[in-house]
Amino acid sequence: MSLLGRTHIRRMLENLILVLLQADGAAGPPLILNRVFTQDMERSKRRVDDAVNTLKATGLTEEQIRRVVEDLLIRKSKS
Repeated sequence: MSLLGRTHIRRMLENLILVLLQADGAAGPPLILNRVFTQDMERSKRRVDDAVNTLKATGLTEEQIRRVVEDLLIRKSKS
């Protein structure tokens, strides 16, 4: 239950339920919400772009910004 707070886990379960509901094959190929994953990826990219722009305003160099963003993305993916 604690994992349901994570968007990707929730989306995966929603997709699994949709596939199971359409398992008879009569409705054609299963409905998968790929567009939702695309929207999530686009939203994540916008957040990274916003963070980079904010860091640029502080006067950090491109290398420093790259390291900060890379470190944050690694930490986020490990949590």
